[in-house]
Amino acid sequence: MQFIGIDVAEGSSVCVSVKGGHQVGSISFKHNRGGFNQLKHFISQTADKPVLVFESTGTYSDSLARFCRAENYIFYELNAFEAKIKMRQSRPNKTDAHDAFHLALLAETQYTSLHTRRVLGEPFFSLRQLSRQYHQFFESRRRTINNLHAVLETTFRELNDVLDSFTRPVNLAIIRLYPHPDLLFGLSKSQIISQVSNQVSRQTRPSGIRKRCVDVLRAAELSYPAVSSSSVMIEIIRRYCDQIESLNSEIKLLVKELIKTAGQSNQFSILCSIPGVGQLSAALLMGELGDINQFKTYKQLNAYAGIDTRHYQSGKTEKADIITRHGRPRARLVMYQIIVGMLLNQQRTPSHITDYYYKMKRQPFNKKHMVAVTACMNQLTRTICNLVHTNQKYDYRKASH
Repeated sequence: MQFIGIDVAEGSSVCVSVKGGHQVGSISFKHNRGGFNQLKHFISQTADKPVLVFESTGTYSDSLARFCRAENYIFYELNAFEAKIKMRQSRPNKTDAHDAFHLALLAETQYTSLHTRRVLGEPFFSLRQLSRQYHQFFESRRRTINNLHAVLETTFRELNDVLDSFTRPVNLAIIRLYPHPDLLFGLSKSQIISQVSNQVSRQTRPSGIRKRCVDVLRAAELSYPAVSSSSVMIEIIRRYCDQIESLNSEIKLLVKELIKTAGQSNQFSILCSIPGVGQLSAALLMGELGDINQFKTYKQLNAYAGIDTRHYQSGKTEKADIITRHGRPRARLVMYQIIVGMLLNQQRTPSHITDYYYKMKRQPFNKKHMVAVTACMNQLTRTICNLVHTNQKYDYRKASH
């Protein structure tokens, strides 16, 4: 076998072939049809039984991995963090060619210890893409809402206090109609309620519309904005409202697609059987973690999500254990939201995980909130792995307390 290291970058890569610890050839190629033909020719000319090694760099390395599978090459797509540790040197140099050479050298000297990235099958691959899209839309909406809050400080700052959530259609309708208190002058309470009601669905409760309109009308009497009602800021506010409504629609459709796709796997119904794990949370968790069966133990799942603990002791110095945070941050976020949901709905849906939370809060443990929540996340991964591996649904009576 001859080992070929590839340093992957955006749109192009550097390839180095190694034999007996020495470089025997190198090329630079682009990630297009011509570039991969060039790489194929280089491999055929310089390598007998080639083994390609490169780091997993997200979307940049996906096309290279597809090329390797199409050409039936043996390849290892290494975890970037693991590769960095194994290639650590006392006097490091940083160039693309240098990194590619040491990747090939790593494969030649430690071939038996290499682990490649697992390929996601369906429906987990589709869930991964949908999950990423969901988080992108959610983050875009959050930024737009923050911008809307900032602009309202200039035109009608009291709306930031009166309206609780800027994702609700009623609140968006009020902001779009009355982004400035002067626009409310001369209007009666019934007129305002009628105008807002015409902008929202008939399923919206009239009592909720009435309460918000009364609160906004009272706030307008006290407000003293920094700009007039003819300011360009008024149009900017209405555009922000349109963007938020559009993102609400996109997220709603995406949630349906996530749940529908996740339902193709038996793991979805198992996850949903756990108290506090809704359909959306289960779909997002499956998108971030992939096939749970790939993790032999819950400790592997903890490491993948980045909630495994790190212990530090040197001489007389000993620090408190903390999680590594080396895994997938969005998976940790979903798990955290699941635990919070369990705590909020503990009376309706009891679980051994919430019992464990309050055990951690009592003496002699007396843990802080985030420490107890992290411990519950560990309990959650243990529960998920056990249920999926044994193909059974959650039963509070069988759970260990």
